[in-house]
Amino acid sequence: MPLPRIMQTADRRPQSCRVVGEGAALRCLAQLARLAAGVAAFIFAFLVSALSARAQLIVELPDPTDTQVLPAPSGGPGDVLDIHGLGTAVLEEDADDFFGEVVISGAQLTLKGEGRLTEAERFLIQNGGTLFLDNSAVAHDDRLGSTADIALNAGTLAFDPGNFGFLSQELGYIDLLGGANQIDLYLGSVLGGRLFAETVWLADNAQIGKPTSTLNIRYIDPTGIAPINVRLEVDDDWGFPSIEGILPWATITRGSQVDWVQWEYGESTVFTPLTAYHTSTGSPADWNTGKDMLIEASTAELNDPGILNPQITSLKLANGGSLVLGEPGDLKIISGGLLSTGSTGNKISGRGSIWNGYDIPNTFYLHIHADLLVSGEIQFHAFGFPMIKTGEGTLRFTDDASIAVGSLVINQGIVAFEKNTRMELFEVIIGDGTGTDILELPASHNDPITNPSAEWDPGALPNITLHGTPYSTSPGSGAADAAILRFGGSTVQHAQLLHVEGRGTLDFVGGTIAKPNMLYLEEFTLADFDTALLFIRHWEDGRDVLLAHYENNKGTINAAFLARIKFEGYDAPAEWVSWGDGTYWEIRVAPEPHTYGAILGALGLGLFVWRKRKRGERAQHT
Repeated sequence: MPLPRIMQTADRRPQSCRVVGEGAALRCLAQLARLAAGVAAFIFAFLVSALSARAQLIVELPDPTDTQVLPAPSGGPGDVLDIHGLGTAVLEEDADDFFGEVVISGAQLTLKGEGRLTEAERFLIQNGGTLFLDNSAVAHDDRLGSTADIALNAGTLAFDPGNFGFLSQELGYIDLLGGANQIDLYLGSVLGGRLFAETVWLADNAQIGKPTSTLNIRYIDPTGIAPINVRLEVDDDWGFPSIEGILPWATITRGSQVDWVQWEYGESTVFTPLTAYHTSTGSPADWNTGKDMLIEASTAELNDPGILNPQITSLKLANGGSLVLGEPGDLKIISGGLLSTGSTGNKISGRGSIWNGYDIPNTFYLHIHADLLVSGEIQFHAFGFPMIKTGEGTLRFTDDASIAVGSLVINQGIVAFEKNTRMELFEVIIGDGTGTDILELPASHNDPITNPSAEWDPGALPNITLHGTPYSTSPGSGAADAAILRFGGSTVQHAQLLHVEGRGTLDFVGGTIAKPNMLYLEEFTLADFDTALLFIRHWEDGRDVLLAHYENNKGTINAAFLARIKFEGYDAPAEWVSWGDGTYWEIRVAPEPHTYGAILGALGLGLFVWRKRKRGERAQHT
């Protein structure tokens, strides 16, 4: 079997890493460079699977300060260029001999200078990764092939057309696979440019059978006054839903201004911000004609008995906008789109229900870019369909506010429940594989999350998924860069399933010995044993309890499983021990050696006292 070889230039930097020859399990490793002191090595590796014969070129950039200029990769169809971590890879050469797939996870790949991947068939950008087409110094309209598909799964596609004339970069499909996604368009050039795709496609989330992706198109304008002459355009709109003239899953941001994308199905081709909002809220007609309502820096009261079955297309609250619901108390948002933005938080209060519409995708899209407080007796209903929260702001429910939806998906930010709030849902997914996303449970509650089926099936319980990033600047802590389920103190929750993908955290806050935080799990699973990691924060013995059903999990919770669980503040590993009557076993910190010493010392002292007492008793009877 011929050995693989690496072709190198005179400066000993590999020009490419190509496996030459055929056969089983060939491996080609080349150390390209070492960064400055304190920064991890940059590794360029080709791995060939004996079964699939797919080559994988790996670029690992674990630190955000890592920046590496890549040599032009080469590979055939089916081969993979895998760039992952937190750093930046830069390609400045024409890689016209790479025909495979590029996977960018967490890291950034910048194509600049002569950097092109024209023959690559597909780009998967996930876990907060970025693909940046940078034409600021040298312009190319074919940095990617005109049929290359872009798949975003909590990823960003960035495009700077440069200032060398109008620049059009053509693409195949833009597939939104899940999570909060971004397309960054750089303004400032005289003639501008465009990203021109065949269509945008919203894929179903495999867990819940509905799309859960959102898209935010950001205009990057350092001056704040540049003309908007860079655009995202599609050839056809068959791949995505529009409802009543907007895309409820998509927004456009410029500075602090956030708006819906306006769209007329079968007519529109360019993604542009909605400008025609309806701002009059005082008459029944305002709430009955399916308008895109804007409440900005004011309060609107929907309590006129003459307003029957009020329904609007979308609702935008901005700069302290407030909606107060009263009689008749129900409001239907046809598109399911609710946008909270501005420099100050917004509010919804009163008494009544807010319903999603009946049009596909039958989903609540809550774009929370400024904090939104929901109070009083407001309930969100989604007919068993998803509620998707995106945006960096906090969505907070307090008083007796509640939600009754099929699933809650937190793509970005915090969703907090306080006081008497409650959730009826089949499943909650916290996180989209990047950043820090949090669900806060209320204090002093038993099962604040309930399965709607429990009304007729008392044993029905919700599923909980922690979907965090595999990458973090603080790998020893679950305080950030993780999907977090936070307990409020004396909170007891039962779940059918806890599933962890990437970095997840259970944050036990505020419990006491008398009123502990408790989580009962019928099933407990990890996505893998390489990147899945569960942190337990603020845990104290006897105050916080994590339980897993013994019979359901005895075949899966083993030493390798427990090694993926880290109790912060403790050096000892996790253990799984019998608890109560043995139906559930507790996952807890194993006693540390000094603890064993204390226990043995106490036993030894007790034995010494007992033996001394016995000797005294014998002396008295002799």
